Amino acid sequence: MADEIKPIQTWAIVELMGHVKTAGQVSEETHFGTVLLRLDIPQIDGNQAHTEFYGGSAIYRLTPCTEQVACLVIQQNRSLPLVAYALPKPKFGQQTFDGDDYVWREELDSEKNDVE
Repeated sequence: MADEIKPIQTWAIVELMGHVKTAGQVSEETHFGTVLLRLDIPQIDGNQAHTEFYGGSAIYRLTPCTEQVACLVIQQNRSLPLVAYALPKPKFGQQTFDGDDYVWREELDSEKNDVE
């Protein structure tokens, strides 16, 4: 009888392709028809606790460790959650220096029109 494979659930240092190193409590979860590594990163030094998921092919190395070691790695390699944001609409025109800062020529033209 073959040994049953137990799902992993431990604190670990996770190294990913692309030279990314992070740490946290790891476990396995199935999503989208595949098993993913779930990494729960605790709140440390005021940073928000968050969860990240990685596919097996992205993982270069996983080193089980204690919670204390994982927290030290988190502090050294900050992994912040992705926050959705919108980039400002690009301005078209030419920059000019007004003595204090650069401003867009379109803005200068509109200021002249307001004065007249």
